[in-house]
Amino acid sequence: MQATWARRMKETLAILTIGDGVLELISPREHSLLWEIGPEGIRKAGWTAFALGVGFMAVASIVFLTFGPLIVSWFLDPRLPENANALALAATFLAVAGVFQLVDGAQVVAAHALRGLSDTKIPMLLAILGYWGVGLPTSYILGFVVGWNGVGIWIGLATGLAFVALLLVPRFAMRERLGLLRLR
Repeated sequence: MQATWARRMKETLAILTIGDGVLELISPREHSLLWEIGPEGIRKAGWTAFALGVGFMAVASIVFLTFGPLIVSWFLDPRLPENANALALAATFLAVAGVFQLVDGAQVVAAHALRGLSDTKIPMLLAILGYWGVGLPTSYILGFVVGWNGVGIWIGLATGLAFVALLLVPRFAMRERLGLLRLR
């Protein structure tokens, strides 16, 4: 039983690891392209990375949203009545995790693309605002005031990530107007 649980946990975490690997490609690539082929290369590399990263996370999101109960059944035996509440709660958490995957993919790709342009200060401040100013209060309100408990906390975390994504993706899109492309 322990070996099966450990194997399934590794498979589930592989989704995050693969996504992170795709997303990590953008930072050094953007920086080298900036000097080698200019703004057009940056545009292509950035949006290609965005399509790959967010596309991969969208697949993971669809899997979590579609097959949540099946994934949970790898860890808990659905034939046992005492597991019914845990199965339902875990499937709900996976649905939230599916949305979390998508918005996290978008904000991470945008942050990496901006880092490749040596734009780190403003994205960091936007991330602090999104995580602490939006995500944390939303988590508190939904988790404790509204009474959604852990699910409310995770929805709040996803809300903070979505807020950051909604700020960083347009920042990358407006990189030339913002003066982020400093060619030699």
